Order: sequence, then structure tokens, then C-alpha cells
Amino acid sequence: MSTERTLEKRKSMAEVAREIDKISSSAVQQFEDAGDFEKELVVATAVVDMRALLTPEIMAPVMALMNTDLGFRTDRDPKQNDKAGRPLVPYSMDVVRDVFIESRLRGFHAVGNEFNIIAGRFYGCKNGFERKVRELTKGTCEVSIDVPQMMGGTAKVKCRATWAINGQKGDIGVRPEDPCEFLVRINEFMGPDGAIGKAQRKLYQRIYSRLTGKSVPDGDAAEGSIEVSASVTRQPGGAKHHEFEPAEPAKNGADEKPAQPAQEAPKPGETPKQPDLVSQVNTPQQDLAVHMESNGVTFDKFIRWASETERLENADSFPSWADLPTEFVEALAKDTKSMGKCVIRCKTY
Repeated sequence: MSTERTLEKRKSMAEVAREIDKISSSAVQQFEDAGDFEKELVVATAVVDMRALLTPEIMAPVMALMNTDLGFRTDRDPKQNDKAGRPLVPYSMDVVRDVFIESRLRGFHAVGNEFNIIAGRFYGCKNGFERKVRELTKGTCEVSIDVPQMMGGTAKVKCRATWAINGQKGDIGVRPEDPCEFLVRINEFMGPDGAIGKAQRKLYQRIYSRLTGKSVPDGDAAEGSIEVSASVTRQPGGAKHHEFEPAEPAKNGADEKPAQPAQEAPKPGETPKQPDLVSQVNTPQQDLAVHMESNGVTFDKFIRWASETERLENADSFPSWADLPTEFVEALAKDTKSMGKCVIRCKTY
């Protein structure tokens, strides 16, 4: 391709990008304040328009950002293997497009690891929440975190923060009546720094919710997004080699997700078979998340209810919907009376 043609193509892509920015910017407020059909219609129209503009050509640079430190991470990095030792199959363009659209409507950037794609859904990361908080507070937000109390597979982390908006000071975790303490999951290779990183994500998310009155669902993510943790593997000859991989699944009784089957090599002249995406999102945990969040019950509220009613042992140790034990979720799904009581109770929080 000639230089002139390349420049022309880039100019055209830049024009499309500006149009997408214009559409998403006009729909952000309606998305956050959705409640009446007029606003919901604006959001729906914006989604349709962005899907039409995000052609394979426009999506190519976005796909190039996937699973990179500069862009965004997913739980399907082909550089990693599943439990059976087979390379993971990356997400399709259709899945990435929808998550990218959601990230635009929620105000998260596709660079700087501000969001992840986990279980095929959007997941806001610490970097995204931290940037949004600092923008809202004009850089006045100051946080401090105590040395974590390490407790085997979990760590208790006490946090606090102060900020000022329009001359009005605010804080969290400073006053005795407003504590801010998180129980985060860690694996055997994580030290205090890893626990602090997980707590920071929770802290900035809570500050953002307090400042805006809006919540961003955790989706089906493993806690702390895909913040890589160092593991040590032995190489021939006994040398140690550091490999970076996603944090291990919860060991609090939560069922591990089955490894995704590897794609079979296509036969000569045969079209490569696409991975079955539907089977990967129909988990009991996702059904529970959809039901609860559609009734205004965030994950934090649900965990508070589960803890207060003693329905789930060590409820605070489960970081997201996806980490809830399958046995617990399936039993709750059959108990419609308790489900209803949960929704009613959570409306008072």
C-alpha cells in the first residue's frame, strides 16, 4: 500500500473515531441516568450506531490492543494455557466490539488496562476507577493503605482516602463510624503488595460510587481484574524462571470453571470452526448476577445480605459473582422466597 493511500486510510479511520466519540459522549449521561424509556432509547440508538461504525477495519486496531500491557487484558490470552495445557482461544471480534461499546458508555479507555474482558463481559479495573476518581476530585484524592493482615488465602486490608470537590472535603475510612476495610483473595505467590493492589481497586470503585451515586458491576471477573502475579517455574537444570499468569481461581469452595476446549485443526478446504461462546456465559452465577442487578442489587449489597443472614460462610471473601460457590447459587435459585427477601433488604442499604 502506498504512503498516500495509507495516510488517506488513517484519516478516514480518524473521522470514524471522532464520530464514535461524539455518539458515545452524547449517550454517556443517558446511560448513567437511564430510567425512562426516552433515555434508554438514546442509549439503544447509540449502541446500534456504534456497532455499525465499528467495522472489521475499525476494530482491527482495537483487537491489536487486546491482551497487551498498553491496551486491555482478557481471561483468554492465547499466550496462556488452560488446565489441560492447551493455548486459550482469544475472544471474537463480536465479543470485543460489544465490550468496547460498553466501555465507551461507562467512560473507560481502551488503553492503560482500564478494563478487562472476563467471561465475555466488561470488567472495570483499578486504573480506570483511579483515573475517574482523580478527574472528579481534580487530583485532590489522597489514599493511604495499612500493611495487610495476611491470612492464608486471603488478606484483610484497611484503607482510607480524603478529597475535595468544589471546596467541600470528603473522606472514607477516616472516621470510626465510616470504616473501610476489604478482605481480598490472594494466591500462594502473592505478598503484601499484591493484596494492596487488589484493595486499591475496591477502594477506588467505592470512592467512585460514593462521589457519583453510580455503581459499575463487577460482571463475572475474578477479583482484582487480570493483575498478573509472578509464579516461579523450574527450568531444566534447576534454574528458576519467572512467568506471569492470571491469579488462580478462588479456593474458598468456589467451583473452578472447566477448561475451554481447544479448537480442532480444520481439514483441508474446511472453514475453521468458531468457539461456542454461548456455552461460556450460561453459568448459574451469571443468571444470579443478571437477576439481582436487574433488580438494583449490586454485588456488594448482595454480599452484605449474605453475610448478615449467614447464608454464606465467609461471604466477604468472595470478590465477584463468578466466584460464588455453584452449590450455594443453585440452592438460592430454588429458594424464591429468600431471593425476594434479599431484593427487599438490599433496597434499604
